[in-house]
Amino acid sequence: MDSCVFARLERYLLYCLVPIAVLTPPFWHHDHGYSADLQMTAVVQTGVLAVLVLFFVGRLRSGLLVARSSISLPFVAFVSWVALSLFWAHNRYEATVQVMQWGAGLIFFFLVANALRSQCHTVTLLAYLFYTGFAVALIGLCQFRFGLTWIPQHIPPAASFGNKNMAAHFVVFTIPLGLGIYSRLGSGSRFWRYGVIGVPIVCQVVYVVCTRTRAAWIALFIEATLIFAWLICSRVIRKDGAVSRKPRFVETVCLLFAIVIIVSLGGSRINEKLIGTIQTTVREAGINHDANPRIRWWLASVRMIVDRPVKGVGVGNWYVQYPFYGDRIRLPASSDTGDIALRDPSEYTAPLRAHNDYLQIMVELGVVGFALFSLLLVYTCRPLTQVRKVRPESAILIISVLVSFAGILITAIFSFPLQLMIPVAVFAIYAAALRNLTGDSGSSHPFVLPKQFIPICLAVAALLLVVVSIVNFRTYKADSHYYRAYDAMQAGDLTASISEARIAHQYRPDHDLLLHGFGFGSLQLSDYPQAAEVFVKILESYPYMASALDHLSTAYLKMNQLDAAVDAIESWLGIRPDSRRAREKIAQVYSEIAKKRSNEGDWDGTLEAFKIASEYLPGKFSYHYNVGTSAFKAGRHQEAREVWLDVLTHWPQSSVVHNSLAILNFRYLDNKSVAVEHMKEALKLDPNLESTPATRAIREYEASRQKIEPYTAR
Repeated sequence: MDSCVFARLERYLLYCLVPIAVLTPPFWHHDHGYSADLQMTAVVQTGVLAVLVLFFVGRLRSGLLVARSSISLPFVAFVSWVALSLFWAHNRYEATVQVMQWGAGLIFFFLVANALRSQCHTVTLLAYLFYTGFAVALIGLCQFRFGLTWIPQHIPPAASFGNKNMAAHFVVFTIPLGLGIYSRLGSGSRFWRYGVIGVPIVCQVVYVVCTRTRAAWIALFIEATLIFAWLICSRVIRKDGAVSRKPRFVETVCLLFAIVIIVSLGGSRINEKLIGTIQTTVREAGINHDANPRIRWWLASVRMIVDRPVKGVGVGNWYVQYPFYGDRIRLPASSDTGDIALRDPSEYTAPLRAHNDYLQIMVELGVVGFALFSLLLVYTCRPLTQVRKVRPESAILIISVLVSFAGILITAIFSFPLQLMIPVAVFAIYAAALRNLTGDSGSSHPFVLPKQFIPICLAVAALLLVVVSIVNFRTYKADSHYYRAYDAMQAGDLTASISEARIAHQYRPDHDLLLHGFGFGSLQLSDYPQAAEVFVKILESYPYMASALDHLSTAYLKMNQLDAAVDAIESWLGIRPDSRRAREKIAQVYSEIAKKRSNEGDWDGTLEAFKIASEYLPGKFSYHYNVGTSAFKAGRHQEAREVWLDVLTHWPQSSVVHNSLAILNFRYLDNKSVAVEHMKEALKLDPNLESTPATRAIREYEASRQKIEPYTAR
């Protein structure tokens, strides 16, 4: 096949790759919406490698001139550091996911910079991206207005992304491209140009408003501000110092005002949503109980940075390390809830990401990785200095790409676009597009790759394609079986749940989290050794997972391995020091230890175990009372008396304590008058004690001492 045919084919595939991935209906489980990115990741990674294979096949005979760029070296250096962090990442699976994403992004950059190096091809690719954003917005508006349900959604209106926030972010990344495409439409009626660009922009803006996604709103506002600022500057100041009165500027401003008018005159439902969202945003502008969790994640990230400032914890491992730091952050809540310590919504809840990509990059890659990423951003935005040196049409297109790129960077402050495949791919496309549009310095001196090296590059690309395809297929199968295991568990079919979870782990043996259903099912079926083995394996990959430590301690407790259960719960408390459930559980374990030692006649050991149990759960009466009982059995009568008196200060209506103090004072401490008083109180609280031998003995003493009729309880 002719190399020109390969060149056309690879261009068409590159044009279509992101639109196909974005518009592919997602699949996920109804309780695991975060996996909606899986099919997009698979399409992009396998697709870009397939294009890379075609690219090298088309250059087998001619060799290759690799375009040089000031962006290339920082991009390669950053991705190399990301890959290098695999060696010190605790969890290799989570790290590999991110390495594959940034590796695919680097390949995207290479292909766009070399296969689409002409401005014409670059503009075509940007147009595909713009109209893909339009398609996403159109689907989302249909879901919002007409209840379109044939595309599954986790948080609607999510278009094809599963989550409305991710869809809104993608639309925000593409809206400014309309300005650049508009400048390239050439001749034609003004009405036609407004329709081709104005209608998509209106739909995109309205969709972003309807999603009520605050990060997208902020990014859209800043993008609009940047565009207006540049348009005003370009109108007032030209490179020759003259005032520009181009009608194109007037058309663009009118277009933007038309968008605002159309949105404000939209249907009542849109207006209600808009007004409600504005009110909510204004009301929540301060730090409150909704904003606090995100601030907590950021503060925990700062602590993680302080602990490992140079190399970080390894790419993808923020989620693995966060539980250890998260519960140590205490913030005051809003005034309507009082000045209380901020808590996560459940014992086991932990965010998957920091919701600030810059902090997360610093946590995972350290100062070195963040410096390389910053260098990449600086060189990517460098074309801004060259805008006044190019033609107006090219300048508008460059500005539109830079503003779109800024949209990614703005949403990265409040969300996590750089942790997902599609935004990373768009990030790489914009970086390469800016290089192509500005004729980056060094591009006139390309690097020559001799044709004898092309077969090696082709073989490597083909091998990567096979490996990545297998990995993504196995990931899909693993997730499918994991969801079946979850459904079986919810239905009470534990045997099926265990079977499906084991199959899921066989597909991805490096992803130990898939074993969670297996371990829980084994625990419910009383296969405690198997459950313990599974949760130990999970904790090797996720050492701070509270739920795994909880289930592991249960398995040890059921197997009567009390010391191991204590170790597991203490690790749990190391993560969640204020966990009520963990404290109840460790108190229960120490209570079992106390019973075991009492059966052995070790009353000193029993006393110490009950003391520890009462310290972990100070509100539990039985533990405090049994401290006194153990001291009594150990012959420490004065200590038992002090303990029981202290118990009475907290539980003054306890007949059991009064009765025990009566017996202790009467028989062992020779405080018979005190014993009489305690017995009287005990009988007031529980008349059934009247028939006990101790009561009769004390009554006989009182009768003989006072020469009156014995006391009768009323």
